Amino acid sequence: MLKSKRRSRSPAALHPRGREQSPFRGARALFANGWGQRLVRLGLITEADLRQALVRQTEELVYEAVRWMDGRFRIYADAILPVEGQSAGVRLPFHHLLLEGMRRLDEWARISAEMGGTGAKIRRLDFRDSAEQLGYLTPEDRLVFDRLHDRSTVMDLVHRVRRPTYDVLCTLHRLAVNRLVEVESMPLVG
Repeated sequence: MLKSKRRSRSPAALHPRGREQSPFRGARALFANGWGQRLVRLGLITEADLRQALVRQTEELVYEAVRWMDGRFRIYADAILPVEGQSAGVRLPFHHLLLEGMRRLDEWARISAEMGGTGAKIRRLDFRDSAEQLGYLTPEDRLVFDRLHDRSTVMDLVHRVRRPTYDVLCTLHRLAVNRLVEVESMPLVG
């Protein structure tokens, strides 16, 4: 298990309603009260779908933790997992997590510098050619684009779309490259 004592943000700072907002709380919800197994029993998803969702959410949690620039981290190798974690039976290769985490960290730094970080205000560009360009967007890109309101910050969008910060920032970067959005203002440093 991984525990962190981040000093830069309290859980209340992560979500406007005072609850810790994480793209990974879905994993706990899938197993708490047997939701995942209920979905499987109802035929709405397969066991493979459930396992794939849990693997993805666990990976994203690790990648978000790798991105943190400060804090104290402790790894408890012998810690007993909660029932949800034990029943999930997810096993991930450490080298894959580490390499992908480092790759994302490098890409995060580059894109964050170009986009102005998570506090930058982003605005949609409206012009005639955008309708044709919107047709080529992936569903994930379209979700972020549609939820972008006047002068939204990157973190506003993260909370609205409930996606990992990295994914939202990469999506905004793609939208900016395609001239569908622009960075309106960057936060002042200092």
